[in-house]
Amino acid sequence: MLVGALPAPGYGDVEPFLDLLTPNGFGAHEDNNSGLPASDFPPVGLATLDFYVDVTSDDRWKHAGMVVQVANRLASIEYFLDPNGPVLTAPESAGSPSRHVSFVSLPLVAGREQRARFRVPANVAGGYDTPFVQADASRLNIAWFDEVGIEYTDDGFVGRVTIDVSELLADLGLGPDDLFLDHAGRPFPAVADIAFATGTWRNPTPLQRIDLTLYAIPEPASLALLLAGILTAAHRRRLT
Repeated sequence: MLVGALPAPGYGDVEPFLDLLTPNGFGAHEDNNSGLPASDFPPVGLATLDFYVDVTSDDRWKHAGMVVQVANRLASIEYFLDPNGPVLTAPESAGSPSRHVSFVSLPLVAGREQRARFRVPANVAGGYDTPFVQADASRLNIAWFDEVGIEYTDDGFVGRVTIDVSELLADLGLGPDDLFLDHAGRPFPAVADIAFATGTWRNPTPLQRIDLTLYAIPEPASLALLLAGILTAAHRRRLT
């Protein structure tokens, strides 16, 4: 089972990663649960997805897009809201008391919790696969790009999506350690489907893209029972 950060299958001038943080830590990038205090993990009931780009030393990040689609009605995407609706960039500058909300950012720093990530606005271009941004409890569809004249690190975090999973986990009788990232199409309860693509100045297209799903998967003993149930149900369908 795959946990934490997952890269795209191919590698060009930039490689996109998706990293999972839960109240118990997890995360598989360089500064996750081994270097962060517990206060940097999401509160109980939330799961945070961090979007990261790894750029070659002779290039720099240019733009990215993502679509996060909630796959279960008991889960919902969290935002910081102001009078105009969801704040999709620089949440701390807009007054958010929490960093565990959904927003896009610039790879100004490699560190997950550096202040610039939450305070320097990114440039939103519209939706990733639609003309306009979609940002509600069930879907975030957004594209964003760099700022001319700003110096970027080679690598960095360019987005964060936080999902309220409290009702879903309670309904399934699971805990935060039962959340996993894996490739799409696995026979497990899905929480959200994620597409993340990014490009560089040297090679803005085609974008390097990764498609993953956040699953709520029981512990190994329960997982074996779940798999047995799935196989039994499939066998019965073939017989009928």
